[in-house]
Amino acid sequence: MVIEKLASSCSCTKVKADKRIIPAGERGVVSGLFEFKGREGKQRISIKVGTSDGKTHSLTAFVEIPRTYVLSTRRVTWASSEMNPKAQTVHLVNVADKPIEIERAESSDPAFKAELKTVMPGYQYDLVVTPSSVAQLSRAIISISCKSDDKPLEYKVYAFVEK
Repeated sequence: MVIEKLASSCSCTKVKADKRIIPAGERGVVSGLFEFKGREGKQRISIKVGTSDGKTHSLTAFVEIPRTYVLSTRRVTWASSEMNPKAQTVHLVNVADKPIEIERAESSDPAFKAELKTVMPGYQYDLVVTPSSVAQLSRAIISISCKSDDKPLEYKVYAFVEK
């Protein structure tokens, strides 16, 4: 048998086979490495293997990644008609059993200012997002990075100026 195609349902999972050609009576190993950075809650990952006999074999894994931070919202919006747009605050609360510091918050667009305020170090933070203008439609992704012993954690908040 020949492995002709390997595919993952998500770019978060890298798949590989120890060999592409598997002689009759032998075994081969297909493995998947799931990168959970920035993910939480229930995840479903599938790996598909296409073989020379025309068949597609599937493996699906279900993973539950515990939450670390709960965000009051993941979306902040302003109307382009607003005369004086006010800052909006996203509250971040650590629900893990140990403190995890939030290191920084960065906006993908300088038209949105992202300021991180510490309420209780390791447990509570406020992300204050302010658009510099609402004169034109715009959007940004605010990336929030955490410092953890395990793996780096990242959260995203989406900011929009809409009609």
